[in-house]
Amino acid sequence: MFAGAQATLKPVSGKPVKEEGQNLAAVLQRRGAELLKTTGEATARAAKVVKDGTLATVSDRRVQVTTASAAGGAGALGAAGATAGCVAGGAVGACLGLLPAIFTFGLSIPLFAALGGASGLILGGAAGSAAGLTGGSAAGLAAYTKRAEIGSGLARVQAWSSATLAKARRRAAIECAAAWELATAFCGWSKGKTVELAADKGVQVAAASAVGGAAVLGTGGGAAGLLAGGAVGAAVGVVPALFTFGLSIPFCAVVGGGCGLVTGTAAGSATGLALGGAGGYGFYSKREKIRSTAAWSVTYAKERASGVRARLTGSSGATGETLS
Repeated sequence: MFAGAQATLKPVSGKPVKEEGQNLAAVLQRRGAELLKTTGEATARAAKVVKDGTLATVSDRRVQVTTASAAGGAGALGAAGATAGCVAGGAVGACLGLLPAIFTFGLSIPLFAALGGASGLILGGAAGSAAGLTGGSAAGLAAYTKRAEIGSGLARVQAWSSATLAKARRRAAIECAAAWELATAFCGWSKGKTVELAADKGVQVAAASAVGGAAVLGTGGGAAGLLAGGAVGAAVGVVPALFTFGLSIPFCAVVGGGCGLVTGTAAGSATGLALGGAGGYGFYSKREKIRSTAAWSVTYAKERASGVRARLTGSSGATGETLS
């Protein structure tokens, strides 16, 4: 090796060694500059290729959707996994801390629970993030790849929904119109029946009789309930009278009278309403028969009175003739 170097440094064509070395250094410098320039150009071309490829990759919608889906899935499942891992790890750690609790005066339970919760938090977060990253990216890529099919499917679903909604609206409109006609007819029939019943003398008499019966029996029932309730309340108030210095008697009497008044009025009004209405309608519906019966009774009474008067007159005449 040194022999070759010495041979290289030997003068060629009679030139000194120093000059030969300067020429060799210039050659090496020139070649190094060329090599550096070539390397810089290659590096610049490689950097440009990488930059263009990176920009193209980043600008690709598929990559963007996949990355966003992966990030969303990782965030969602990571949080859920961290929460579940923290709870499960804390529970397991607390159970493990029960073993040395006797020797640590119970301090091992919260310590092991904290360690288990932290470990579960880390492991659950990592597992959930990994699962969410994988699942989210796969779902996002599949959704972007099948976006045309998904769009057409959504369009078909939207068209079917619109058609079904329109059909339901038409059917609802028809049913509403039929219901409106039925309600109108029923209201007209009810109005006619109401007017007819209101104009019926029997209904008027029954209503008036029901009101009168409710008023009469309601008043009577209220009075009876007031008296009975007051008496019962006073009797009940006698029991604690020793402890209330007799004040419980009038108090219980007032309370019992009020309860009896309300109950008696309600019961009397209901009874009077039913009996008065039924009686009034019964009397009105049988008015001709009642009238004929009354007329017959009056005629019969008059005939009987005439017969009695005639007998009395005849008896008086016969007595006068006998005396004369």
